[in-house]
Amino acid sequence: MLYQLRNGKVIELSVEQYLELSDEDIQYLMCLNAGDVVEDPFFGASINGNLTVIEIEELEIEEIDPSEFEADILPEDLLPDF
Repeated sequence: MLYQLRNGKVIELSVEQYLELSDEDIQYLMCLNAGDVVEDPFFGASINGNLTVIEIEELEIEEIDPSEFEADILPEDLLPDF
C-alpha cells in the first residue's frame, strides 16, 4: 500500500508495517527524507497492471407473484407516524 507522509512524499508499506508504525517512526521517515514525490494520481494503481477478465454466469430470475403471499403484519403492529 502507498502511504503519504506529511511532507508530501509517498512510501510503499505492507499493511502489517503500517499497523506497526508509531508517530516516532513516521517522524523518523520524514527526517530521512524517505519516499518519492508522486505527481501521477494513478501511480501504483492496480489498473496499470494486467487486467483479469472474469466471466459471470447469467442467472435465471424467477418472477414472483405478490398475490401469492399473505400479509402477516397487522395495522396495530405498525409504528405510528409522528
